[in-house]
Amino acid sequence: MKEIFKDIPGYEGIYHVSNFGNVKSLKFEKETILKSYYNSGGYLQVSLWKNKNKNKFTIHILLALAFINHIS
Repeated sequence: MKEIFKDIPGYEGIYHVSNFGNVKSLKFEKETILKSYYNSGGYLQVSLWKNKNKNKFTIHILLALAFINHIS
């Protein structure tokens, strides 16, 4: 299976999420896979920055937003 990256809605051109659950930053003209961590509920989570504001998202929600157009 091939890894496919898609834009994260609301973070287009800044972050991508893949069908494997990897989140990639496109900032500073350098692609970097972000480190994920487990939140207190046991879900993998990442922090995304936009306009100097940090937001935490679980990976499964980002996958749903990008790949099945789920509205949270």
